[in-house]
Parts: sequence; C-alpha cells; structure tokens
Amino acid sequence: MKRSLVAPAGAWKAVLKKPSLFGANFVGMPALFGGLWGWLYLPVSSVPLVLLSVLLLVTLAAALLLLTVFTYNSYYVVHHPLQPVSSEGIRLPETSMPKRSIAALPVCLLWFAAFGFLCMSITWLNAFTLDWAKPVASSLTMVSQKPVSFYTVNAVFVGVLDAIRWLVLPLVFFAAFAGLATATLRRGRIRLWQHNALRSLRNPVYWAGWLVFLALGVWAPSKLVDWVPAIEGVPMATASMLLRFGAALALATAVWLLFLSLLARLTKQPRESVLVVAGKAGPRPA
Repeated sequence: MKRSLVAPAGAWKAVLKKPSLFGANFVGMPALFGGLWGWLYLPVSSVPLVLLSVLLLVTLAAALLLLTVFTYNSYYVVHHPLQPVSSEGIRLPETSMPKRSIAALPVCLLWFAAFGFLCMSITWLNAFTLDWAKPVASSLTMVSQKPVSFYTVNAVFVGVLDAIRWLVLPLVFFAAFAGLATATLRRGRIRLWQHNALRSLRNPVYWAGWLVFLALGVWAPSKLVDWVPAIEGVPMATASMLLRFGAALALATAVWLLFLSLLARLTKQPRESVLVVAGKAGPRPA
C-alpha cells in the first residue's frame, strides 16, 4: 500500500474498532450544536438571565469539547497503546479514559475560547472588506493605468479571509488541540505539545485529511440537506426530509470521526513505560 494511503486506512480501521463512538457523536454533536443554536435566542433582559446564559454557554461548550477530547483520546490509544509495566512484569492499572479526557478539558477549553475569538475576529473583519477594497482598487488603477474593479479586490479579500477561516485557523487549532489532549495521556510530557502540533502541521496527509473533511463532512452534507426532490404529498416530503437529514448527519459524523482518528494516528509522542524501583514508580521513555 502506498505511504499516502497507510495513515487513512489505519485511521478508518480504528474507527471501525470503536463503533460506540459513532453513536455518541451521531447523537451528541447535533444535540450540543442545537443547544448552542438555541442559546442565541435566550432572553437576556436581566442580570440573572445573563449569568444563566453565560453558564449555559460554557456548559454546552465544555460538553462539546469533552466529547471531542474523549473521542480523540480513544482513537489515540488504539493507534498508540499505553502499556505501563512494572519491573516485576506486571501491567499497572491505567487511569480511565473519561478521567483522562476531563483532565485535558481545562487547557483545551482555554484553547477553544481563543479559537472562537479568532473566528469572531475574522467575521468582524469580513464586514469591512468593501471599505478596504475601494481605496486599494483606486491605488491599483493609478499604478497600472488600467481600471481595477473594487469588486474584484473585495473578492480577493474575502477569499483570503475565507482561507484563514476554513484552512489556517482550523488546521492550527486541531494540531494544537491534539498536542494538548495527547499531553494529558503522558505524564511529564506537557511541554512537548508544541512539538506535536508543529509535527502535524508539517504533514501533508493532515492537510489532505482536513480538505476531505471539508468536502465530504461539510459541503456534501449541506448540499444533501438543501436538495429538495420534486415529491408531492406531505408524507413523502417528510420521509424524504428525514432520509436526507439522516444521511447527511451519518456522512458528516463518519468523516468527522475519520478525521479525528487520522489526527490521532499522526500525532506521536515518545512511548513510556513505568519502572518500579524500591517500591517507587516513575515515567521512563521507552
């Protein structure tokens, strides 16, 4: 098998080994995103309601991130089994995956907040592209002595911001997320998360995996939802809607899990075992 296909094939095998994660994400992701969408319509007419709104937002974001961390860590352990062994040859008990995921939650939540702030900043900048395009187009017209449409300049600005929003920010965010989440699985390895993030960003398979997710996990499901076949009758139209929405959700969930599994496979840290000397245990690089 070609090297470029080894990682995706291994990532898909890991997804098949954890079928319960599909159900958790298939149900949990829409529910949490629905809660975040409904949060936008909460009334905030008084201070108690504002505090309740903020608390609900943090809770929903934490639950969404916890599900993502748990899914990623589960795939990471499949790809890179943790096997702490004592000097007596006895396998030591391991911390449960939920506890590991909760341990990674605070630092990942901070990173998630920073990512959200950057996304909102890009959205805010997008509202001023036309204002910037007009003087830039005038300057280009004077320099080139040819008319330059400010709509063309605006399209370039919008394209750059879209590339940052859909490519640069997510790739950096997930690479850093993987480094931070993985660091909680390895005692004493928290300082290596930047190294792991940069390692993922330098891997072209990681970029290709994200492009596949955008195509099959975002664009294709959205087109499937927007497609309305020419069907007469309320029962048939309802059945069509349920089938289309269900297929779109199943496709988006499957591709999302494949991307997380691929990210877990590409994120590597030195394996460690545990050596027991005189009744004391400590991490030791393998």
